Amino acid sequence: WESRRVVVRHLRVAVPGLPPSLNGFRIGQVTDIHIARDLTQLHHLDRALRLLADQRLDILCATGDLCDEPRQFVAVLRLLSQVPTRLGHFACVGNHELFLGMDVVRRAYDRSQVQLLEDESVRLGALRLSAVGYAMSGRSPRLSLHDVPAQLDDALHERTAGEPTATVLLAHHPHVYTQLAGRNVALTLSGHTHGGQLGLGDGSIVEPLYPYARGLYRHPAGDASAGQLFVSSGLGHWLPCRVNCPPEAVVIELCAV
Repeated sequence: WESRRVVVRHLRVAVPGLPPSLNGFRIGQVTDIHIARDLTQLHHLDRALRLLADQRLDILCATGDLCDEPRQFVAVLRLLSQVPTRLGHFACVGNHELFLGMDVVRRAYDRSQVQLLEDESVRLGALRLSAVGYAMSGRSPRLSLHDVPAQLDDALHERTAGEPTATVLLAHHPHVYTQLAGRNVALTLSGHTHGGQLGLGDGSIVEPLYPYARGLYRHPAGDASAGQLFVSSGLGHWLPCRVNCPPEAVVIELCAV
């Protein structure tokens, strides 16, 4: 039953040194939708996006693993683009986009109003929105942390010294966060974990095994330059079983400290 629910999770994130124009900036996030005949259905996504429609979003961000069937990818992006925003719709890829084939994925994005960011960034006023892809080595589906720093170099290289902006990073896998020391990123948005599909308060039962599983985190070394990490438990599922961890669409409001 809980796998068929959808909730809107509201989160206020205090950002030191936030430019005044970004105080109250609202970011919608959806992730890990896994649209497929035997997984998540389009009507489930449509229901979630309708809940976001009246949230006065400045941007909507999709952080990967959106669709597992090539023929439905365009429909997924069309639904995402229909959510009202002030400044647009953006996305990064997850490992399932790589499994699907990046040629298929890029063609779908080319036909949509959702902008795919691949190891690059865009400036939206005082916000620098950056994104990295999913680094894989060989046939292993695991994140290749060794390759992440080069991706971050590419994604962040357009920033200039003294640029009066705050940087938000889209990274499907939350372990990208471990590579952010010294990068001056205010907030990273991730997914991938589905929250373990087992919730414990605002976190997850699986956190002892997977430390960045669900919720808001600060860098373990206390490095302010790494900012904060938010891991959404996502809209879809691997198996239709969730306990205290319902599918979610997220609304994040940035605020000054």
